[in-house]
Amino acid sequence: MGSVFSACAKSNDSNGSTATKKAPSAYLPSFTGIGRTRALFSPKKSTGTAFIQRSDSESIEKARSANVTIVSLRASDVGLVTGEIYVRNLAYEKKVTVRYTMDGWATHSEMPAVFSRNVDEEIDAFGFILALPKQNSGKCELCVCYSVADAELWDNNEGANYALDQAASEKKQ
Repeated sequence: MGSVFSACAKSNDSNGSTATKKAPSAYLPSFTGIGRTRALFSPKKSTGTAFIQRSDSESIEKARSANVTIVSLRASDVGLVTGEIYVRNLAYEKKVTVRYTMDGWATHSEMPAVFSRNVDEEIDAFGFILALPKQNSGKCELCVCYSVADAELWDNNEGANYALDQAASEKKQ
């Protein structure tokens, strides 16, 4: 089993006010106890929200060239989305945050990712868990911010954001 963690998410509305929400505790990387999981995608730019799986070596090379990349996302049957992010180790102190929205960016929430392992001497892996609100339909869009050495580096799927369609996901189960 992995380490147990609990994180807080900041939620910002269009008026600029902020609220803090407590996210559920979970185990990484095995995700034991969160229900049945299935892979949503391993990202690689293609058409729309369809993704082609990258090999581990391609993911590492992407992290080396872009400094930050989402490696995988998984959804559980209890409304949790788990993911892994690779970042280039540019400095010891770093912060990785997942920014996501359920309403087309009228409001958004942020969830800190948690260090999980060293992939190699140059790449670190971070994990995250998002507890999505139960809805009959809706699209969750997300991107990643890597804050390091007074810089913000983003992975936003080359401007398209990563998107999950909850209605389509629920129909497949």
